[in-house]
Amino acid sequence: MEQQKVYRVLARNYNKKRRIDRGTLHKIISFLAPYVEKGLVLDLGSGSGRILIPITKLFSKTTFIAYDISTNMLRNVYRHKKSDNLANMEILEGNFNSERWISNLGNRRFDSIILFQSIHFVRNIKSFIKQLCYLIKNNGSVIIATTTHDQFRSLPYCVAFPGAMRLELDRTPNSDVFTKLLLKEKFQLVASKIISIKAKFKSKETLRSWLNQKPFSVLALISNKEFKNGVANFTSQENVDKPILLDQFSIFVFKKI
Repeated sequence: MEQQKVYRVLARNYNKKRRIDRGTLHKIISFLAPYVEKGLVLDLGSGSGRILIPITKLFSKTTFIAYDISTNMLRNVYRHKKSDNLANMEILEGNFNSERWISNLGNRRFDSIILFQSIHFVRNIKSFIKQLCYLIKNNGSVIIATTTHDQFRSLPYCVAFPGAMRLELDRTPNSDVFTKLLLKEKFQLVASKIISIKAKFKSKETLRSWLNQKPFSVLALISNKEFKNGVANFTSQENVDKPILLDQFSIFVFKKI
């Protein structure tokens, strides 16, 4: 039930509160392009499709599967699939932590599997990596975008919400963990890139309003008192006269050899 609450809170106005500016989105898509330009691609934890939808529009020779546990998140994907006539997109609702989630995919194997800021929802990283190995084709790519532990420690929202930082570090496998597991399964790390997302706010009030939407899932897990203190910390520490670092993550591309 707690996780369902997190998904509901996170889904509210997700694309707006976690907006990626056009320049940064272009950097992300350009980096991913060589690995998603053709074939069959599975996006695990696709959420509202803020990354998957623009990629699906660009690469019509690729079949993309959006896979997410949240009905509320997937509503946006369904809307775009219909309004933008995305015939090369399939949508599946499911929980990749369930024992039989792979059966939802039939007998298909994938040219690429993407986990874009969703690996922190994985409960058992060792068994999950084994499942990815089963699903990926030879020479296929596993793409993991996640905030590393060092990045968490320097992100303003984590500094302002110490409880949130503890939770982020606890639930998110650091890059060395999944890298070691994938290398053991005969993958190679072939590319990586750091992405920073910044935004400028008109005033402290607009910054406070953004924070009150709980733009990061972890903010739905801390107490109301801790949340209020964190909002006060964040708004007092950050200077709205310049762009504020909202998020930072690394994209890792592993190739099955």
